Amino acid sequence: MAAFTFLPLDEAREQGSGVLVHCHAGVSRSATVTVAYIMRKEGMCLTEAYKFVKELRPVISPNLNFMGQLLKYDKNRRNGEKS
Repeated sequence: MAAFTFLPLDEAREQGSGVLVHCHAGVSRSATVTVAYIMRKEGMCLTEAYKFVKELRPVISPNLNFMGQLLKYDKNRRNGEKS
């Protein structure tokens, strides 16, 4: 899997700015990206990151495929594999 960066998000955080992460409905795709970002940058597990994002945007509901990808990402992180 190729490495990736979140430059616009990281730059905004460094500047103390907010960032809008949005998909068509703001429920599944953007939530998945945001949860993955929080997991990576804050070192949270999937459960913690999901709860954190859900508290800020209660309507999130990543589809089953996206949740499966997040579970795989979480497992790989816990096993020390590069993502």
